[in-house]
Amino acid sequence: MHKELLNIAIKTNDVPEIWWSKNKLANDYFRLGDYEKAIDSALAVRKYCLENKDHQLIFNNTAYLSTFYHAAGNLDKAIAYRKEAIKLAHGSEYKKDTYDRLAEYYTENKQYLNAIETYQKKDALVDSLRSNEKKALSNYIDSNIKLLKEKQKSQQISFDIELLEIKTKSKNSII
Repeated sequence: MHKELLNIAIKTNDVPEIWWSKNKLANDYFRLGDYEKAIDSALAVRKYCLENKDHQLIFNNTAYLSTFYHAAGNLDKAIAYRKEAIKLAHGSEYKKDTYDRLAEYYTENKQYLNAIETYQKKDALVDSLRSNEKKALSNYIDSNIKLLKEKQKSQQISFDIELLEIKTKSKNSII
């Protein structure tokens, strides 16, 4: 499928789509077990991204390279690319997952202190995310409580007005 997408992108001269497809093809080669072809393809995409300052693909490409080198048995390069991927991660979830993978590589490479340090960084990130989630939830609840109180006040005012109207009508009917 990615080869067909690449052919279409080439025909339409859609440069971003060409390189996106090539990056996906590198992952396809990896999944088919051709690690060297996957690495070579990913390195070509990386070269393009760095030369053309295409930052959208670079995180995925760097993470792919780390995975490919790990599968090929080169833990040093797998670690180096995974460390770089942490710096390139756009969101906290990507960063968290990247820390996990890096710690696994360190453990596999018997670099236990680095693995512990990496897990600590991941835990700090997760704690920060949870703290932010708690603040957001607390703000949401506080806003809903304020809204409920305002609604209750509005209902009380409506009730008071209705009661006043009934009293007024009652007085007018007596007179």
